[in-house]
Amino acid sequence: MEGSNSKKEAFVKANIELINSGIKKIVSKKDNPFEKPIDCSNFLNERFHQDIKNKGKMIFEEWKKREFVKARIKDIANEHVYYHKHLEKYLLDKVSNDICKKLESGGLDEQINNFVKVLKNKSADLGFKAIATSFKNIFKRSLYFNLRGGFPENLANINPGVMTSNAGDSHQFLFLARAILVGYKCSNVDVRSSRYDVIVDYNDNLYRIQVKGISSSDNQIGFRDRDRGGKGIDYKHESNRGKRITSKDCDVFVAVDKNTATCYLIDMKWVDNVYGKEKLKLNDYPQFKENWDVFKQLETKK
Repeated sequence: MEGSNSKKEAFVKANIELINSGIKKIVSKKDNPFEKPIDCSNFLNERFHQDIKNKGKMIFEEWKKREFVKARIKDIANEHVYYHKHLEKYLLDKVSNDICKKLESGGLDEQINNFVKVLKNKSADLGFKAIATSFKNIFKRSLYFNLRGGFPENLANINPGVMTSNAGDSHQFLFLARAILVGYKCSNVDVRSSRYDVIVDYNDNLYRIQVKGISSSDNQIGFRDRDRGGKGIDYKHESNRGKRITSKDCDVFVAVDKNTATCYLIDMKWVDNVYGKEKLKLNDYPQFKENWDVFKQLETKK
């Protein structure tokens, strides 16, 4: 086992620049000791988290000298033999955490108060002053997650493959929590082979919901399942390729922003019969953002 690890260590030290230019490029290397690129990523991930405990402060100072330019993180990663994505996450998380500490200690109160004053002046004719206090309180609390780039992810540093599967479950529960708060009766579907994830009961009518997680930076969603992968699975085989989602599979497609829990609710019959395309740009269809009336709309069509 030690010999195997020493070969892996030697390989990543010799090829870290290649790895950081595209980890899949190691597949063509003859002396590659990793079966798959993900194995290399997992090895580097464990190595990184053991190493950064002692070097974190020093490396942050190195980045500070480079004026906190994100593009320079890869250079630092190459110098210290880290996978640049691991180092970038660590450094950006540290920035977020440090600013959040300042927020929680009241260090940003003056800036927040000034921002609220600007809104009062700019929106006086809209009656903003009536909601100014509640806005300020909610804004300050939500700012904590804004600074962190949304809800924290994988703080336990579990296996990336397991985390991907768990994240899919979290998106479903985010939607369920939002639906319950709205006032709907709903339930999670535990059978993973099902073509829908959640059932919503609206006026004694049951609706099938498929839920997909997106990031705040995503503008496009696709109406297709993810390809099946994992050890021993040929993801290129037709039987394992993602299939098109239609109204036969679910009544409503929901995209949940994993950073903010914002929900986009879309009638799948509209996708099939009107839209007709496999991908949709959310910015082009603002009517789907927080479209909780979709169930009322479906009921009127019956």
